Amino acid sequence: MKDVPISVVAISKNENENIRRFITSIRDAFSGHPVEIVVDDTGSDDGTREVIGELADVTGDFKWVSDFSKARNHSLSLVSNKWVLVLDCDEFVTYAYWNGLQRFIQENPRAVGRLERKNRTVDEKGTPSIYRDEVERFFDRNLYHYTGSIHEQVRPRDDAGVSMSWGKIPLTVDHVGYALSPEKMREKAERDLELLLKELEQTPGDPYICFQIGQSMSVLGDKAGAADFYEMAINADPDPRLEYVQMLIVAYGYTLTDLGRNEDALSLAALYEEFGGVADYVCLMGLIYLRNGMLEDAVREYERACGIVKSFSEGANTYIPRYNLGIIREMSGNVREAEKMYRACGEYGPALNRLKLLKQR
Repeated sequence: MKDVPISVVAISKNENENIRRFITSIRDAFSGHPVEIVVDDTGSDDGTREVIGELADVTGDFKWVSDFSKARNHSLSLVSNKWVLVLDCDEFVTYAYWNGLQRFIQENPRAVGRLERKNRTVDEKGTPSIYRDEVERFFDRNLYHYTGSIHEQVRPRDDAGVSMSWGKIPLTVDHVGYALSPEKMREKAERDLELLLKELEQTPGDPYICFQIGQSMSVLGDKAGAADFYEMAINADPDPRLEYVQMLIVAYGYTLTDLGRNEDALSLAALYEEFGGVADYVCLMGLIYLRNGMLEDAVREYERACGIVKSFSEGANTYIPRYNLGIIREMSGNVREAEKMYRACGEYGPALNRLKLLKQR
């Protein structure tokens, strides 16, 4: 069977720092295959347009109207092919298996493909970290489009006659858009929050929007406000199979512990059947039990986390639970076992610091 051509499509705005690397990563990943690169600019004035004109196959100009879905859908109107892969300019393709993408098209012609995204972040102290997620980005543009002015989502077109379904595609991107200074992260969160609150007025009680509002408030330091919106999202009873819902539960739990609401956080144990297959959730339960003085339960959860494959945050199934097991062993006076756990954390900084302090005793 002849290969189905694919269009890789993005929107841009002042991406001069990333755009050349972005397009080059696509060219390298799909070398020798029928791939069209389309970039729709939304008002750059930093040289991005010139690079797009040099390297992309199709360029577009869209006047920004504070609505990401409108920009996305305009970019989809520019492509030549039916199947599209939607990326951001701060996402660089690190792995793509062409035959696997072709197989997805043949076997899932009415589904949306999820790629793996490796998100690089920096905390308030400048410490880098990574979390992984899967996002819907590969689909037939005749069946799907974007909705939502901010944190836009892929949804079936009204006239397409399809129900939303997903599948994993063999493609990974390295996302650097969150590896920003605290000041830049705050600016981004403030912008997002303004758009999200407007979106919520149009779709009251939408759990995904409530989740994203909570995320923005958390970045801005409003933990109490974040908890309120996380609770709104949970009370809307969203589908626990969705990745954002799994991340929502974890974010809510850590927010409760940050607020000192440790007893309230114990209620999340009731969700074990739905989320017990995610290392981040199991690690969270370990912390909640630890904060409530339930050491044996905490040990059980941290040990379980080490055996779970799926995780969002780097280390959630390796050095994070091992480090906390070391802390518990140290609290219990079992220094030898504590040292063993710390060594099992590899180059994890806090564990190395504990080993140094133990040697000084």
